[in-house]
Amino acid sequence: MKRADMVDIIEASYAPLEDDQGWIHEVLARAAPITARGLGVHTFFYDTREYPLRVWNMCETPGAAMTSEMLRPALASATPEYIEMSWKRLHCATASEVPGWNDEPARKAFFDSVGIKDVLAINAYDSSGVGCFIGTPLPKVYRLRGDERATFERVATHLAAGFRLRRRAREAEAILSATGAMLDASTDATKEASARAALRDAARSIDRARGAMRRRNPQEAVLAWRALVKARWSLVDQFESDGKRLLVAVANEPAGPPVKELSVRERHVMDRLMEGQTTKLIAYELGLSDSTVRVLLMRAMRTLGARTRADAIERYRRLLERD
Repeated sequence: MKRADMVDIIEASYAPLEDDQGWIHEVLARAAPITARGLGVHTFFYDTREYPLRVWNMCETPGAAMTSEMLRPALASATPEYIEMSWKRLHCATASEVPGWNDEPARKAFFDSVGIKDVLAINAYDSSGVGCFIGTPLPKVYRLRGDERATFERVATHLAAGFRLRRRAREAEAILSATGAMLDASTDATKEASARAALRDAARSIDRARGAMRRRNPQEAVLAWRALVKARWSLVDQFESDGKRLLVAVANEPAGPPVKELSVRERHVMDRLMEGQTTKLIAYELGLSDSTVRVLLMRAMRTLGARTRADAIERYRRLLERD
């Protein structure tokens, strides 16, 4: 039997299943062998724009300590402050490290009664306010290692990109072989030399991630497979009638509020900075270099008149409230 690995979850993120319920069940099936600690694993979609927090398409592994019927009221009891600190700020964390966890009504009312002392959260939050959640109840308080957190955070960016892609038409802008050869480029953007090179390199990195690397060094495999290419394209599988696998570049640029003072990419960076992401994670999610993200951040800060990142976030937040 094939051993589960992190790349399995990434592949499930872009699976072209017709309905969301089937898709999230597939995500659960790929994630559970990796994260389960004896109390089950849960997945669901959520919307932070509504209060109480709206959740749907909930599912869990067989024999989970907490059923969806039990979990739903627990989630509904989350306070606005807790939602702000967790769902909208953390891409991977344990519940116990979120300020206010010990005081959350759900902890004593729902979790303690079934032996849940902590929860590992892989949280695929999108700037539009919706997201996909993988929650693993834990029998004791757990502290994530740095490398463990970084890997799960990267996986979360793929889940967010895959969930966003499900809400859009998958229109091919370029087709590549599994090893990166450009077979077709149908838009001006994909015909540019820099775009062709970036798509080729991304396809080759995905091919390496899917090879022996996924078993030998799963963290490096996840690092090699970035969520986007040049902040625009996701590369997804397309199979020919003979079973040959191709990669299709589809537009999957993150949505964000219009702020005319900043460029689109500057807004992408500021949106993610506001969500608590590091510049390294932003670069990974957008498929840009670390230096490009730092330059975009510096430009945004200069336009906003901010001297620190915290000041930039506050000024950007005020612009969003104005618009």
